[in-house]
Amino acid sequence: MANASEIIRFMEEYAPPRLAREGDPIGLQAGSVHRQVKAVMLAMDATLETVAEAESKGAQMLVTHHPAFYGGINNLDEDEAKGALAAMILRKRLVVYAAHTNLDVTKGGVGDCLADLVGLKEERRPLEVTGCDPFLKLVTFVPESHLRRVKKAVCSSGAGSYGGYSNCTYRVLGTGTFKGADTSSPYLGKAGQYEEVEEWRLESRLLASQKPQVEAALLKAHPYEMPAYEFVRLDDGIPCGLGRVGELRGKISLVGLAKKLARQLKAPGVQFFGREKQSIKLVAVWGGSGGHAIKLAAEKGIDALVLGECGYHDVEIAQHYGLGIVRLGHGVSEYPALLPLARAMRKAIKGVKILVSRNRAALFYNV
Repeated sequence: MANASEIIRFMEEYAPPRLAREGDPIGLQAGSVHRQVKAVMLAMDATLETVAEAESKGAQMLVTHHPAFYGGINNLDEDEAKGALAAMILRKRLVVYAAHTNLDVTKGGVGDCLADLVGLKEERRPLEVTGCDPFLKLVTFVPESHLRRVKKAVCSSGAGSYGGYSNCTYRVLGTGTFKGADTSSPYLGKAGQYEEVEEWRLESRLLASQKPQVEAALLKAHPYEMPAYEFVRLDDGIPCGLGRVGELRGKISLVGLAKKLARQLKAPGVQFFGREKQSIKLVAVWGGSGGHAIKLAAEKGIDALVLGECGYHDVEIAQHYGLGIVRLGHGVSEYPALLPLARAMRKAIKGVKILVSRNRAALFYNV
């Protein structure tokens, strides 16, 4: 069991709120952060169906991708869709939390999951840059006995990568001084005594988005009762944003890609637009509503765009530029991001059951 605040803390490390578009109503949608939670359900949307599903599975908290009351709510009229939903959530005392565009942007979120399904190479970039993931420098001090262990822990959790190189660190030997209180339990020396010990200063670079897991790995591997360490922000970083652009691992036709994704996602309404046998190599992906993404992709000379949904007149732009489109359905394009989120949450939060809703949001079927 955990407080809802613990689940929220994890979510805000996994998909930091700073990554969300301005004005996106993410975060706590309903309930109290002090609510005791035995089970959490992950879903695309808070709907009457998912709220009932959460209750039937014994979940006290619902984490959704789409905000529950997008556009606001003016009343609690239960004959209206939003009013009925709000009333049901309140009656069930359900805590509802949403991670929307921040989950789209974050590493391992909607954009990366869709890129993985499509088969993009690892060298991918955002289709639309919305910010920057800054680099940090980790500085810590480690005794000789645990130097290799700590180095391995921080590098295995994401630190120390430079282009095609990994395990990149710098270290120099020096002297550390301290005097612990009488109640302390120092790894080296004795409580209540002034000590001078040999320590290695260990440095490595990481992205700000990697800080939670690197810090956790450091604290687990370090032998000291109170390890000395700091994260220093550097001037540069890597661009982050919505969608992904990259090359396919192998060539495929437009219709072949559409069929492949329909099989993988078990999606009944996948459609494509463009030349059926068009060979594609450079592909962009965009979860959810992607009318805005069509022009971005077309202007970059991309062969095909895989998205959730788009409008009739959006396709006119694609036609003008010769851009192929694979349309998956809004929820279908975003649902895969819930699965790695569930795995990460199970690993990080013990004693709480993590469930994934079977409701894949509104699906259109071919007839």
